[in-house]
Amino acid sequence: MIRQRIAGSVSLGLCLLTLLPGLVYGQQTAAVVGTVTDATGATMPGTSITATSRGTGLTRSTVTNDQGNYALASLPVGTYTISAELDGFGTQVTEALSLAVNQTVRVDFALEVGDVTVYLRALPRRYARHLHCRSGRRLSRRARSPVRLRTVQPGRAPPLHW
Repeated sequence: MIRQRIAGSVSLGLCLLTLLPGLVYGQQTAAVVGTVTDATGATMPGTSITATSRGTGLTRSTVTNDQGNYALASLPVGTYTISAELDGFGTQVTEALSLAVNQTVRVDFALEVGDVTVYLRALPRRYARHLHCRSGRRLSRRARSPVRLRTVQPGRAPPLHW
């Protein structure tokens, strides 16, 4: 009887010890929260937020919600670089942000309109397609219709009911 009590107590103690590391680990993290706006103060949904640990290289990312808010939870304690990026706007970076145990730090970003680069490429002349009157006469009577003319161009196929 006494042996069963001791064995039960030891088993219960071992079970409780296996749950302890999860609780201890959870207390060694921090969080970063904030809001992303533009120069006028309007919120910026869909902005990519990235936190990179300087010590370990660990990278965590999230995207702002419809109100422009974000949260990066359960970050290991350390020093981080936090960046905010959205297409059409410049990237903003916060360097050397130190996070302590069980700390929540607020980092707000105000993005400014960035440069937009448009690349245009002209196609060589050999890709151009010209139809002359002579080539129109050589077409069958059914293909002379302006509606059907598009089917004789390269890469096009006639409809199945033809």
